[in-house]
Amino acid sequence: MLAQLFRHLNIIVLISACYASPLYEFTSFEQEQHYYEYIGHIRCLVCQNESIKDSNAPLASQLRSVIYEQMISGHNDETINAFLEKRYGTFVNYKPEANGLTSLLWLLPLILFFTYLIRFFSKK
Repeated sequence: MLAQLFRHLNIIVLISACYASPLYEFTSFEQEQHYYEYIGHIRCLVCQNESIKDSNAPLASQLRSVIYEQMISGHNDETINAFLEKRYGTFVNYKPEANGLTSLLWLLPLILFFTYLIRFFSKK
């Protein structure tokens, strides 16, 4: 009896999966690929270690919807990035654009290390 119930439930689940519609409708395969590639580069602000592509957080879901709507309406990546950075800051991008501050953040440890080496060896 219980085995028959599980068999019928499995059949229902398999049939419903066949009729499931995609969450987002795209006009072309390239547009869909671009969307999924793009959301892979946007950081989830809740998880902070995942992209919004991989996150199940409600904010990530909202961001995916906002990005989808903007892409479908014809906005390019720069416009979407500007919107996200204005609203959430540059932290939202896994690949922030290089500017003076990011260069300083990368170079400062090297400068401090070499300064320490010079001071250490000059004392002897």
